[in-house]
Amino acid sequence: MAEETPRVEAMDDPHTFARVGGEWLASHAFDANVIGSVLAHARTDDPADPPDNLWLVVRDAGGDVVGVALHTVGFGPFLPELPPGAAEAVAETLFRRNRRPLGANGDPESARAFCIAWQGLTGARWEQADASILYVLDTLEPPTGVPGELRLATADDLDQVAELADGFAAETGAPPMPGDRRQLVTRRIAAEEILFWSVEGEAVSLAAIEPSTGGVARINLVYTPPHQRRRGYGAAVSAGATRTALERGAEACMLYADVANPISNGIYQRIGYREHSQSVGLRFLD
Repeated sequence: MAEETPRVEAMDDPHTFARVGGEWLASHAFDANVIGSVLAHARTDDPADPPDNLWLVVRDAGGDVVGVALHTVGFGPFLPELPPGAAEAVAETLFRRNRRPLGANGDPESARAFCIAWQGLTGARWEQADASILYVLDTLEPPTGVPGELRLATADDLDQVAELADGFAAETGAPPMPGDRRQLVTRRIAAEEILFWSVEGEAVSLAAIEPSTGGVARINLVYTPPHQRRRGYGAAVSAGATRTALERGAEACMLYADVANPISNGIYQRIGYREHSQSVGLRFLD
């Protein structure tokens, strides 16, 4: 008997998604961490102006949840590792909902299966835009001898955080923040998710901590302006953000690094992160 195609349920409400897919999400706290952190923000941010998210739950023939995915308008869907046929079913669901993804992100096999299916539905060609390594903390080894100290960003730092976040996006090719950028930065500062490495009162490097999913906190937005580099600040702020996340109760920490950036990969390995898996970003050309 032929294996039945997984069934996809699409939801507009993050709270419903959390009730249905939360257990699976927590059990895949590394490869689906991006979805978990977006969900955490969606459940706490102002419901009057939410990003246009479509939450997707994958069920097998018996009705059990076997995967999740997320699509935000203006982005490609994020796809963790999914069972055979699931990425194709997600593509069909987005097509029926008249969503227009810009590509796909996440697990390489799932992302490619999605793009192949989308090409079959629309004729859109696609290519790989980037690849990242997902690192998981082994034993934290903070750098020594780096001048300065870690501090939380405050409301007074809004302009500087926004400026550094813009520098990060411009240099890494990261997609723009969904919704109002300054409003999102303000919320993250208020939630004490943004940290600086500061030298004599000057913020010289930035990092952020995403809300934990299944006990796993993700470090992101690590950025040092070009004129402040090669002084150990990036390693110091990354290690400081990691320690902060652990002190707040995270059981593990993770982060992504661009495969093409040997400097950032070297920094994360030196402070105790080890390669777990890979992730890709694919984009449509038509």
